[in-house]
Amino acid sequence: MLPDPFKQSLAIVADTYNPILLLISLFICVQIWKQGYPLYIIRLAGAAFAVYSIMFMDLWLGIWQYAGLDYSTHTATSLAMIIFISQNKSIKIKIALGVSLLIYGAIMKFLNYHTWGDMITTGMVIALMVNLVDKIIVKFLPSRYRNELSPRS
Repeated sequence: MLPDPFKQSLAIVADTYNPILLLISLFICVQIWKQGYPLYIIRLAGAAFAVYSIMFMDLWLGIWQYAGLDYSTHTATSLAMIIFISQNKSIKIKIALGVSLLIYGAIMKFLNYHTWGDMITTGMVIALMVNLVDKIIVKFLPSRYRNELSPRS
């Protein structure tokens, strides 16, 4: 059995991972705003919408519970922000972000926050939803604003 301070340290890492990703995401929004794309933050809001709409749907319908699982808001939030952060980044940065997410998942499993099943099923649904919501935002935003979303649009 590992000492309690070790678990406490891992819990601190797990509890600070999403806030750090949020700060990075907001920093990116500010940087892109300064480049002349003030509406880029709508994409981050879309990712948050995907995470919490699925969470509320699960609370209402008990989808994960029906399967003997638990919707992992931790996983959903971190994956949504990693998808957001990785836009227009090099493959090395995308790999580093993916590895950080796997380490985060391993910590959550070790601390019994969630099972791998919770995290994988949540991740599959959230990856689809975040990308779908992003495509909807880009497609249905009035054309005069699309150029303000980001350099990649």
